[in-house]
Amino acid sequence: MPDTTFLPDPDFDDAPRKQGDGFKTVAIALSIVGGILMMTCCGVGAVVYFTMREQFQQFQQAILDNKIVMPPAEYESIEQRRADLKAGFGADQPQVDPATLAGVTSFFERVVQATRDSDEVKFRALVDGRRFMDEVKKRGVLKELTEFSESYLISDFQNRWISIPGSWTRFHIANVKLAGNGNDAVVYVYFWDETQWIFEVRFWITRTGIDWRAYDWEVLEYGIRVSLEAAVYTQYGEHEAAEHLKALGELHEAYELFNKGDAKAAVGKMNQAEKRVPIPELADNLAVQSAYTWRSLGKPRSALAAARRVRVPGIAAGALHAQASVYREYGLYRRALEFALKYEEAVGGGPGSDDLLAALNDSLDNRQSAFECRTRLLRIDPDNAGALTSLALAADESQRQIVIELVQRTSQPADRAAGLVTSVASGGDLAVARALVEFLVQAEPDSARAALAQGRMASAEGEFERAAGFYRTALERNHDDESREEYLSAYLDAMTAAGKAREAYEQSPDQKAAFRHLVGGTGDDDDRDDSNLPPETLRALCDAHRASHANDPWLHYQDGLNFERESNTEAAEREFRAAIEHGEEAELPLFRGALFSLLDQAGRTLDAYTGVFPADESFPRLVQIHRWKHVAGDLEEVCRRHRETHPGDPWLDSCAAILQQKAGNSHEALRLARHGYEAAADDSIKLQYRWQVVDLAIEAGDLEAVYQVAETADEALRILTRHAQNPDSKLTMQSILDQHRKTRPITSLWKALQAQEQWKLRDFQGVVNTVGPNPEQVLRDLSDWDAGDLANVEFQSLWQLGLADSARRLAETVYDDWGKARSLLYVHARGRNLPAVERLLSEFGNDTWKVSATYNEPEVGAILRSAEFLPVRRLFPPPAAVPSSAVGVVLLLDGPANVTAESLQAAARIVLGDDVAVEQLAAPPGVADSGIAGRWLLASDRGRIAIAAGTNRYFVESDVRGVRPQSESLSGAIARHNGWISLCDPGSKVDAENNRAASSQVDRLAARLRDDHCLAIQLLPEYRLIENSPELAAKLESDDPRHELSELGEVLWLERGKDPQSRTQRPEDLSFRRSLATFDRAFESRTEEQSFELGILLSHEDLSEVLKLQVTSASRAPYRGRTYRGTLVAGSKLWPELAAGEPVSVSEYQIVEWSYTKGDQVERATRW
Repeated sequence: MPDTTFLPDPDFDDAPRKQGDGFKTVAIALSIVGGILMMTCCGVGAVVYFTMREQFQQFQQAILDNKIVMPPAEYESIEQRRADLKAGFGADQPQVDPATLAGVTSFFERVVQATRDSDEVKFRALVDGRRFMDEVKKRGVLKELTEFSESYLISDFQNRWISIPGSWTRFHIANVKLAGNGNDAVVYVYFWDETQWIFEVRFWITRTGIDWRAYDWEVLEYGIRVSLEAAVYTQYGEHEAAEHLKALGELHEAYELFNKGDAKAAVGKMNQAEKRVPIPELADNLAVQSAYTWRSLGKPRSALAAARRVRVPGIAAGALHAQASVYREYGLYRRALEFALKYEEAVGGGPGSDDLLAALNDSLDNRQSAFECRTRLLRIDPDNAGALTSLALAADESQRQIVIELVQRTSQPADRAAGLVTSVASGGDLAVARALVEFLVQAEPDSARAALAQGRMASAEGEFERAAGFYRTALERNHDDESREEYLSAYLDAMTAAGKAREAYEQSPDQKAAFRHLVGGTGDDDDRDDSNLPPETLRALCDAHRASHANDPWLHYQDGLNFERESNTEAAEREFRAAIEHGEEAELPLFRGALFSLLDQAGRTLDAYTGVFPADESFPRLVQIHRWKHVAGDLEEVCRRHRETHPGDPWLDSCAAILQQKAGNSHEALRLARHGYEAAADDSIKLQYRWQVVDLAIEAGDLEAVYQVAETADEALRILTRHAQNPDSKLTMQSILDQHRKTRPITSLWKALQAQEQWKLRDFQGVVNTVGPNPEQVLRDLSDWDAGDLANVEFQSLWQLGLADSARRLAETVYDDWGKARSLLYVHARGRNLPAVERLLSEFGNDTWKVSATYNEPEVGAILRSAEFLPVRRLFPPPAAVPSSAVGVVLLLDGPANVTAESLQAAARIVLGDDVAVEQLAAPPGVADSGIAGRWLLASDRGRIAIAAGTNRYFVESDVRGVRPQSESLSGAIARHNGWISLCDPGSKVDAENNRAASSQVDRLAARLRDDHCLAIQLLPEYRLIENSPELAAKLESDDPRHELSELGEVLWLERGKDPQSRTQRPEDLSFRRSLATFDRAFESRTEEQSFELGILLSHEDLSEVLKLQVTSASRAPYRGRTYRGTLVAGSKLWPELAAGEPVSVSEYQIVEWSYTKGDQVERATRW
């Protein structure tokens, strides 16, 4: 028999893998399966063995008296194994003389050549069959053996069973341990396949003369020697072995099906394999392979279950790797690290475990440990580009020499240094980047890429004009046309950043290419106007280019865009047509797309159809565009003409459906769309029809049509329930669920959605009844997102019903198997178990968004923000992020807002009480007002409301469905308004129970500010736009305004207006960010007497505020920059959660000022 658990399928080994994240994908697992799966690929396998067994038994009976003496069984305990692997793979270099090492190296060169060529015969020639048989006998499985049977097995092993153990391309010998008289050895080897994945293998080899041959080997991931597996297979009948072999085959088939896009069939194959009865002694190996396969299929919970079936994970170490990988995927980094360390111990370390450990230590902000792991990895695998880049990005000034030494160890040091400079200069420590630049300049003082690297360094330091000089030098030195564009782009970008775009253009060796780059000529049809130049600079550049290149198509195109912005359609059309006339073939789609859009937007749909693209291209474009427009224009004439000339076009039904829909005939529109769907042969067209049918079916109230075009009933249910969640939907969740239950089987998705509805009604028993007695099974069938939501609802319901033990068990299961910490955090927070809460929060590592989300959870957040949990917040401070306001109103006015503190106080007394205080808020320095006339905060014991008033347009017009109102009066309100007032409760949240009271206060105050100048209001977060009317005024004064207003107006996601005068200094101002280095150096060498403060800017919509932070610690952020922790000096006026003394963490990008004491002096700097 071949080495069934460890032999690769050369074809399969090319499967794509996710490189560089330290995980073993299923390709690794199944690359070791292939020998038993397909005899045609890897030689004769198990089927041949069992076919020959009957003949073998006939001969065996004749010579029973000729038994051989079996050697004593040899066993290796886990402790012995770990000690051996640690000594073998932990050696700095092979502990053997050079001549022996040269011979062993020559042997493995032949092994790699055989595996690379998938040459079974060549590999078998490198194996000593008799010595292999001796090892088989020592495994303690064979109890008796005749000379004949031994001879038969030796021949069978040598000529049929043994197969290539991998598809390897290179190797590294970690150590060689000689045995006996020096002619036997155990070799500890790392092998890499073509995708650079690493296999750790122990080889037992013997020397005859000057040649070495193998007589046993073991891939550590699976922890079984080939000789033991061979011995096991000899003890089982054909039926028992067949079940095991079928399971291996189904793993392979599952992966193949998944690669072909049939995930459902792949999961089915995996479920079949899971039901097979494996050979007991090989069950661990099968479980490891199942775990890897499940992970590749995106089923981490099933992968965990498979890995946990492994009885001895200390030997079948892949089970540990799989669990570490899954928990890393879950974002439970500390738990993942525990398994990764066990894996390292099980295999004796090496590049594979170092890669995983480095990634996990990165996530846990253990930067030094991650650096050490990658340093070890690179000493073995110096050309590992991913590891070298990660190490260089994480290195600080004190480690820069190690980076250089590792670069020098690569096969092409200058190439590596050049590649690293860009990454490190933009995302790493500048001292390390500087060292790399110096190394490259010393290696290639006159090269173009050395000058390019110097330019990258100068750009990173904010010295753009100096950087441009280096880029200019690189252009002059360059003789490679492929690199020329990169150097020219770098030069132009640096000059633009220095405010000298015009000079860059004039000095460019290729002005046409320079112009195209500067105006954003990417050729990307999805980004027509992507120039970052200020309008005045752009106009001057166009004027200069026109003088010398009047017929440059990119000049015509840019002029067309300028005229289009000025609503000069005739001139824009002329310029776009000129661009098309003079443009090259590759540029024409962009230019034609601009003209096409211009004509259609101008209401000249027929001209767009006939005069830009060929009809069979322009017609589908128009159909897809007009599906989202409210006005048909002359689409009907387009449709008539196209039907005459292209009667078989599959888009005709879609166009006819659009026309019927706009005429108010939704049922006829649905009929036409369904006809188009059924007739479409092209999958992409069919998909477009499918969504058109869905929209029309919902509009027409024919929900059954949605089920008919959906792939599954669950998908239809998902589509309908998502639509019901839209604020303007006429469907209700419960009606959809009830109808579904009457006509379709109950699924886990239905249970999840039904439980959510019952939870909203506080029907806790209903939730528990719906989910049933086996919530884990329901969760297993759901998507990760749905499972998380349902788990929380089920947990909270059990808790509310007083079933605390059941709730706790569910929370633990969901945490262990799904990686969801939310419910378990609640258990520990309610129990005031601070150490347990700290332990769970520590799992999140650098995922600060998870910490922030935890503090914002309605069930957990309030507890964690209490005084009792202050020690937890000091260890895990929430990011200083602005809570999103859930309750607000915007009044659109026909002129500039006329609001004063006195008028606000008079209006607010009825809402907030006579004690209401009105405070005018000044905009922080450097924050553009963007037409804001004033900001105020109204506060009393009853509540707080923030108000802003503006003198410009709040929203802009659009012709896109969902953004443009159907109502002409609302369209007029958007078009006519030229002032606004916004109100919000800055402390409210989407899930807060006090939202009704908060919204009532905001709405009632809006009613008092509403007058005849108000054209319409928009409610937030509903995004409902409502025309001003007496009915609106009355409903705003009701007990529950949001409920009363839910039938008025339209739900629209309007685009906020942009003030062209709002260009200010960038928040990422480089000079200020460079000044932070002074603050950082002072903080690192601080004394107890010194005080360090930061000013941080917080903004949300029309509100902004600067808060002071007393800094207590600072560290590097995961992707460059720094993170600071400390306590707020004073509380926020706007956001009450940010109280004085509250621990928070901030990013350097939020900082607008810093200061620290230095004796009697104060050092400070501000962004503006």
